[in-house]
Order: sequence, then structure tokens, then C-alpha cells
Amino acid sequence: MIPSARRPPLSDRTQRTRLGIRIRACREDRGVTQKQLAAEVGCSQPKIQKIEAGKTGTPQPDLENIIRALGIDLDTAAELRRLNHSGTPGRRRTDRRFAAPSWFRPILYQEADAVEMLSWTGERMPGLLQSEDYMRAQFRSRDRDRVAERVAERLGRQQIFGRRPDARYVFLISEGCVLRTRKHLAPAVARDQFEHLTALLHQHESIDLRVVPFSAAAHVDTDFTILRFDPGEVPDFAYTEDPDRLNVTRATDDTFALYEESWAALLAVALPRKDSLAWFTELAHQCRTESANTPVPEVTPPEPGNAGARRTREMNVPTTDSREDSLRESLK
Repeated sequence: MIPSARRPPLSDRTQRTRLGIRIRACREDRGVTQKQLAAEVGCSQPKIQKIEAGKTGTPQPDLENIIRALGIDLDTAAELRRLNHSGTPGRRRTDRRFAAPSWFRPILYQEADAVEMLSWTGERMPGLLQSEDYMRAQFRSRDRDRVAERVAERLGRQQIFGRRPDARYVFLISEGCVLRTRKHLAPAVARDQFEHLTALLHQHESIDLRVVPFSAAAHVDTDFTILRFDPGEVPDFAYTEDPDRLNVTRATDDTFALYEESWAALLAVALPRKDSLAWFTELAHQCRTESANTPVPEVTPPEPGNAGARRTREMNVPTTDSREDSLRESLK
């Protein structure tokens, strides 16, 4: 139990999206058009459209007029009012207490509500899979003044595992990511990381972690994550990270299918879960032995059992330039 670890609240965008979904459902249940509702509320039809799409905040007087115009029951009205309080000054002060960059905070909010996470990383260990020693080594190299705060926040973030029994988390990491951990970290830190991965796989059936070996000849330029949600909640989306921003592609965008195709191709050539687990276990043993100053032979991942999985696959995740016209605004 980490006393300082906390679950981040839902983002303003998530709150607005959920509010809009519920308002639209109430309107459609009553057979009212956006134009008719706008006339009752005293605003324009495009404004109602933006409210229902979660693209703008809803002034409290407008929300009260919507509740009145649609004859919304007391329980539903209370829920709508709760969702509409996301942009208050108190909420913004809560957001400022988080150590993660402001542009990444929307993901902290969203991933806790996802029912499925599909994550691919080529060279780095995903934050959700990092051990505490790995985190400290990483943060000391770039954020020395806030190491304890960053570690506590990331440990809190990892508490999503097991929170929802119906959720599923699938991570694909490259052999290069594993070897970088093995070769570029102190043996004790690398051992702690590999032992942490084996513990996660033993403790959480909801986590599926697989290695994509070099022999698979799979190549994707960009790390990406796909998040899926319950129907009627936040729309599914994929995201990538730049050094200072998120790039978000929603399920309604044409380029979203490219992420799904790339994921399917990577999954097809990845080692099975049990083989990946066996490799992590062996690497942890290797690091323990090295810590004792005893040389050991290099350990390489097993070949995929499926010969067809070893063929080269082309995966066309859109580049930053090609996404320029299709990406929607960040989930801030």
C-alpha cells in the first residue's frame, strides 16, 4: 500500500464527453431534435451539437435549462450536474498536484476507465510495467528534484491492474527493449525489473505481456497504445507520444484502422506469454549471477513456434506528418 499513491480523477474532456453522451441519450429518448432543444434552451443548434460531442463546457444555467426542457428525472439530473463540475477551480488545483507533464495527464485519467489496453513499445519499458528501482533510475537521470513524487505517482498509476475484473491489458515489447534493460542498467536494477515482470504475470491474469523477437522481422516506427471503453462511454482511441504532446486518433478517424492492423500483425509474430515469461525468469537469474561477479552465457529469446510468424511484415502506422490532417485535438 503506497499512502501517497492516488487514482487520478477523470479529465475534463472525459467528464464533458460523458455529460454530452447522457444529454444526447435523454434528448433522443424523448424524440427531440437538437434544433428544438436549442430553441427551448435559448442557444444555437451548433452549441447543442458541441455540448453533446463533449467539445465545449456547459454553463450551469444552460444545463438547468436542458434538464427542464427535456423533463429529466431527479437522479439523472443529479448525475448530469456532477459531471458538469469538472472545470471548477478546485478541480484544476487537484490536477496541478500531479507530477506527470500536463499533456500526458489525460491518459492517466482515461486508462483507469478502459476495459482494454493494447500497448506496443519498441525501445523502452512501458511505465505501467516498470519496477520501483527502474523508475528511480529513470527519473534520477532527468528529473532529480521530483524523484520521490514521480515514483509515487507511477506506482499509483499501476494500481489499475486488478481494479476492474473485466479489464484486459496486453503489452507487446520488442526484443530490443528487453536487451536495453539487460545491458544498460545496473545488474541489480535489471534483475529487479525482470523479477517485477514475472511477478506481474503470475499475479494478474488480466495482464498479457509478450516479446516481439528480432527474428520476426516485424517493424513499426512508432510506439502506440489503443484504449477501448464500455459502449456508450468514452469513444475508443489510439495515441502516440511526442516529447511534448499527445497525438490522438479516435476510432471514427480513417487512420485508426492502421493501428488495429499493426497491432494484429505484431501480435501474430510475438512470442507466446509463457515463452516470454520463461525468458524474463532466465534473465533475472542471469542478472543475479552477474551481480555475484560470475560470468554467464548470453540468453536469447526462443524462436516463434510458427514458421509463418517469422516472415517480414509491413506495418504502416501513420507518421507524424501523415497524421497531421487526421488527428484530433489532444485529450486535454
